[in-house]
Amino acid sequence: MEKKQEQIDKLYEENRAYKDGIIEQFQKKLVLGVIEQLDAAYKQISTFEGKEETEKNYKNLLLAFREIADDFLDMLRNRQGIIPFHSNSGERFDPTRHNTLRREPTGDQSKDTTISRPMRHGYANGDGSILRPELVEVFYYDASLPPTTTDTMEPVVGFAEEHHETPPLATPSDSEESRMNRQENTTL
Repeated sequence: MEKKQEQIDKLYEENRAYKDGIIEQFQKKLVLGVIEQLDAAYKQISTFEGKEETEKNYKNLLLAFREIADDFLDMLRNRQGIIPFHSNSGERFDPTRHNTLRREPTGDQSKDTTISRPMRHGYANGDGSILRPELVEVFYYDASLPPTTTDTMEPVVGFAEEHHETPPLATPSDSEESRMNRQENTTL
């Protein structure tokens, strides 16, 4: 009986050591990816330090920030298997993928429980499980409103500009080569 217990204990220890090794490898890859992105950010900062404040430099700075964000997304996708996602206005609210940040009244009953607008992107693991739900604003039917009401939406500061100016996150981001070409075409 003691021999069985010793074997079980030995197998348990081997399993724990194996699991700890996998976790350590995952953490190391993630940390090294973040360090690479920090290096890129510091390089961009040093490039723009001391430059004259012009509209062209401002646009180039925004481009540099977008490239750093794209690199982070690439790191999440390619090294960690994490997939960013977002919904479009008019899609049905799905409580397994969305969290409601705000609710917007509507007199149109067909819009009840549909997404008025996305507020913050969600992220899923490669197996489809939700890592972080997307934040959305959702329409709710209000019978006191006339059915012909035109629902007006104010843009969410920060998200609306990013959401409309860049391709959806569910699509592959620019390749390193296309980013370098874009950067060459824009003189810093």
